[in-house]
Amino acid sequence: RWILFDTDNSFGFGNPEGARFNSLRRAITATSNGWPNQYWANRILRDLLNVTEFRHQFINNFADALNRRFLSERVKEHIDTLAQAIATEIPTHFARWNSDSDAWEEKVDLMKSYATQRPPFIKQHLLAEFELPAFHPVTITNDHPERGFVFVNRLDVRNAQWTGDYFETVPVKFRAIPTNGYQFSHWEIDSESTEANIQIDPTKALTLRPVFSESDGQTSNVVINEINYNSLDEADAGDWVELHNPSSSPIDLSGWDLKDDDDTHEFLFPEGTILDAKSFLIVTRKPNDFATIFPNVDNTIGNLNFGFAGSGDQVRLYDRDGDLVDSVAYEDKAPWPTAADGDGATLELLSPELDNTLAINWGTRNPDGGSPGRQNWPTSLAPSTGAINFSSYPNPTNGELTLSFNLGTLHYLTANLYRSDGALITTLFSSPFLAGQRSLTLELPGIPPGLYLLQLVDEEGKSGAIRIVKR
Repeated sequence: RWILFDTDNSFGFGNPEGARFNSLRRAITATSNGWPNQYWANRILRDLLNVTEFRHQFINNFADALNRRFLSERVKEHIDTLAQAIATEIPTHFARWNSDSDAWEEKVDLMKSYATQRPPFIKQHLLAEFELPAFHPVTITNDHPERGFVFVNRLDVRNAQWTGDYFETVPVKFRAIPTNGYQFSHWEIDSESTEANIQIDPTKALTLRPVFSESDGQTSNVVINEINYNSLDEADAGDWVELHNPSSSPIDLSGWDLKDDDDTHEFLFPEGTILDAKSFLIVTRKPNDFATIFPNVDNTIGNLNFGFAGSGDQVRLYDRDGDLVDSVAYEDKAPWPTAADGDGATLELLSPELDNTLAINWGTRNPDGGSPGRQNWPTSLAPSTGAINFSSYPNPTNGELTLSFNLGTLHYLTANLYRSDGALITTLFSSPFLAGQRSLTLELPGIPPGLYLLQLVDEEGKSGAIRIVKR
């Protein structure tokens, strides 16, 4: 942890150079064993700046701050707000020390003058210390801000028009984020790009225009994809929920709400929470415990201020307007997979395209704490859009089931039965079938109650799969 201290020379006080003083040089230069610029004092920062990725992020963080937080008018407004808050106490304070309160007003004016003069000098210091060729204005022009907005590095730009300065040879990241009901179409820049996430080295003045289009009435496509409600005692990561965005556009989760079955239990997603296209986000109750169990999973957010019941509960996700986006009501008994109830597994949705309100579409493939931050099931076992389409009844079954399928030509079919963790149990049959509507009755082997995957594969390797629940 770090703490800011010793700021008596800030805002030009105590330094004859005022706004011109190059404090950046002092922060990143080591020249002595005494004060200032001790070798040990900034060793960590100096070493990190030798790493290109960190150096670029360091410079871009400066630029982001100059383009918003430290804009002169914004800083002066903040100074005025603070001054007004204590103004009534100032005469008493100066009278107590037999001083002239006019000096206080002069110092406030000095700080506001510093706020006006400082930004241009900071930019020159960055150019000099990092040997950068120039900085250039970057402009975002958004014809329809109601349809979406743009992240410039870490700044969310929601205005119709915005401009900020960025540095040549330091790539700037841009992300287009559509609002609910819209999708990102393309960027209009020097050359058109359809990628929502782009990175550009600003070698000249640059204007970007994001284009968003209606998404055919589709709402936000966020899926509750995995639930950990009762960890193994020896590897307790705390309760967590994985959200998945299977769409091709990032989704802004700012202001969204996650709840269990109690409306008073809610987790509000902070501003700037973005779920990128095809990506995952884990909402954790105990971030430190989760990081201990899953040190390589970094797409997390917390602290979730409630847990999920081990006897069954709901997981509900609402958008910023309070509309229900997704909901799962699970139980700790069949037909829901019971291995998620304290045996080390989690509830894992077999595929994000499936109806996650149905128990049959959930499994427990990974017994070592689930699969947070990655695909739950391998493509070979995930539900197929169906080179081979077939049905099974009754389902759930006591052991006997009938398969029904329609073949256009003669095929040699193999039926494989898998456990919910993806392990092959047995091959039920391997036989040729003539074209037409076919059905056959099978007796499942002596397997315990639970969820299984039945797969049909033809001689060309084309397949289809369905979930089977054994009572």
